[in-house]
Amino acid sequence: MHRHQSDAIEIAGKGESYVLATGTGSGKSLAYFIPIVDSVLRIKEKTNARKGITAIVVYPMNALCNSQYEELEKYLKLGYENGKEPVTFARYTGAETNQDRERIAKNPPDILLTNYVMLELLMTRFIETDKAVREHSKGLKYLVLDELHTYRGRQGADVAMLVRRVRERFNDQLLCIGTSATMISEGAFADQNAIIASYFAAIVYNSQNSSSRLR
Repeated sequence: MHRHQSDAIEIAGKGESYVLATGTGSGKSLAYFIPIVDSVLRIKEKTNARKGITAIVVYPMNALCNSQYEELEKYLKLGYENGKEPVTFARYTGAETNQDRERIAKNPPDILLTNYVMLELLMTRFIETDKAVREHSKGLKYLVLDELHTYRGRQGADVAMLVRRVRERFNDQLLCIGTSATMISEGAFADQNAIIASYFAAIVYNSQNSSSRLR
């Protein structure tokens, strides 16, 4: 593990939200997938077979979502008997067939991979598959915003409102994680950390003064 990965895993283990800003290809996804998988396994060990979504991971583009899906297949699917995987995952991006969406609605994965637009639709539409996925997301533990950028104007407001809507509907103690390689690159390291934490707090908590709640 790199230092930023082990620190992130430790913080998530304490149930604290965090934002991780580090270079491209530095393993940011492991910093949130490891604690998510750990939580899923612990929950299943206690409840035998919890049927519900533990984490929603949001990507800015379907290409990133598809790439991450392929990586998860290597670690969480290959080598296990079909249907006997200890941790399940699925895409819900709008590119799936009706059959795919119905399968997710009837048999929810532990981890749901999606994008901002689809998550917004998922939260607001009243079609049966979306309603079922919302029901399965009650008690959601993790919301991950992968590859954050500095959103401005209406787009920033839309993202912030979406995060708050998810928390209010599913779990007011939701653990939020943000990652980025592009948010800020100028200034001293401590100043960069303060700006990034303040920005993420504004999205997640509706207040820049809530950055102390982040690690």
